[in-house]
Amino acid sequence: MRTIAGTGYQSRRPFHPGGPGPQVDLNSPWDLVLLDDRLYIAMAGAHQLWVLDLKTQVVTPFAGSGHEGCHDGPRLEASLAQPSGLTTDGQRLYVADSEASAIRAVDLDPHGRVETLVGEDLFVFGDRDGPSPRARLQHPLGVAFHDGVLYVADTYNNKIKKLFPTVRQVVTFLGTGEAGLRDGERPLFDEPGGVSVAEGKLYIADTNNHVIRVADLRTGQVTTLELKGVERLRPRARVAPTFAGDVMTLPPQPVAPGPGALILSLRLPKEHKLNEQAPSQVVLRVEGDPVVRFDQDQVTVTLRRPRFPLALPVVFQHGQGRLLVEWTLYYCRSDVTGLCYFAEVRQELPLDVRPGAATSRLSLAYEVK
Repeated sequence: MRTIAGTGYQSRRPFHPGGPGPQVDLNSPWDLVLLDDRLYIAMAGAHQLWVLDLKTQVVTPFAGSGHEGCHDGPRLEASLAQPSGLTTDGQRLYVADSEASAIRAVDLDPHGRVETLVGEDLFVFGDRDGPSPRARLQHPLGVAFHDGVLYVADTYNNKIKKLFPTVRQVVTFLGTGEAGLRDGERPLFDEPGGVSVAEGKLYIADTNNHVIRVADLRTGQVTTLELKGVERLRPRARVAPTFAGDVMTLPPQPVAPGPGALILSLRLPKEHKLNEQAPSQVVLRVEGDPVVRFDQDQVTVTLRRPRFPLALPVVFQHGQGRLLVEWTLYYCRSDVTGLCYFAEVRQELPLDVRPGAATSRLSLAYEVK
């Protein structure tokens, strides 16, 4: 895994000229299509299409002026409106231009143009089949080209539509317009957002149903994808990081189950104090039975100006386990010498949580010597 374009920061720069891929801030890339050695990018946030040359690793604007709109013209003078989905027939790019409720076509040749196949402009939308310019879509997010037809995820209309680009004719292929989840000959969808074709099937990301639907392109029958024979994925057990400091094993302590408190105390050498500019902290976690319940798997307490003893509310649960308390301390002399020190220690405390124990308050102290 490596990054070929983008820095991890969103570009706030209007009309960015591009540059070496890993050095250029991108602006909400939503879709990709690969053609030969060029990766085309639907840069939704910039209202543009960009292209990454995989040989030179340079990324540049390919289409769109950066002004939001639905105006045709030469590639870099035309305006797009949150381009969200991309596909190609090898000669042109086809764009689901969501905010314009339009499908746009972009020539691939150097002197190419952008033209609108269906749709008119911002805030002009609807649900109407027929020829362009009569046809209407509503916020389409996905598009896939197959065998001369564009399959469009007409997202806010809860439909999949066919667009015949040569005649600019739109017909509903799947869905009634009603939001829902139903398979068969009259399927229902809930804001389908992505489409892809493989082996005579149209795969549909049915966003608000949280499922993948599969449509037979010949019959129009729709099923919901089921993954069979796959074990349920489970997160890997957490592996504790290697601890580099000293380890202290404390004698076992019995504790009563139920709400309680963990009392932490720290004693530094005389004329020393914690360094407020360094990240002293205590990390608490449990091994074995979950005998101490925190709000999360482990708790990190930052020690900037702590007042000891420090009481942490916890819940003790029946069982036997180990409480691990890891101190990471940065401390300095209080005089003018400016000498500072570092200490790292882990206290391991076996716990036996059982009814009848005398207390539900557990005290832990560490003294730096």
